[in-house]
Amino acid sequence: MTDPAYDDVSIARLHGEACWDCGAVATTLYPAGAVTTEAGKEWEIRKCINHRDLTDQQERGQACVHCGVILDNGSAIQLGARLVNRGGHLTSWLPRACPPHGALP
Repeated sequence: MTDPAYDDVSIARLHGEACWDCGAVATTLYPAGAVTTEAGKEWEIRKCINHRDLTDQQERGQACVHCGVILDNGSAIQLGARLVNRGGHLTSWLPRACPPHGALP
């Protein structure tokens, strides 16, 4: 997708060193596709957990937020409450992870 607005984005976001949506750098960042500047340069972008595109199961805590594997209550690791913006309203979200990803920030 080409958009002149991408030419004004910070270099940290274009290099995948900051969340594309919020600019966060002190967090785990996940691949989120690519953008192309007017000059034709394609950049892979990354997003933090709060802006990453998640499946319904990941949002409900039925699947790992990192890899999408279906979780059971015995092995799921609670990642703690987080405030997220949903439709312009702050709400709490309780993400869960599988054991291998439970130690990730």
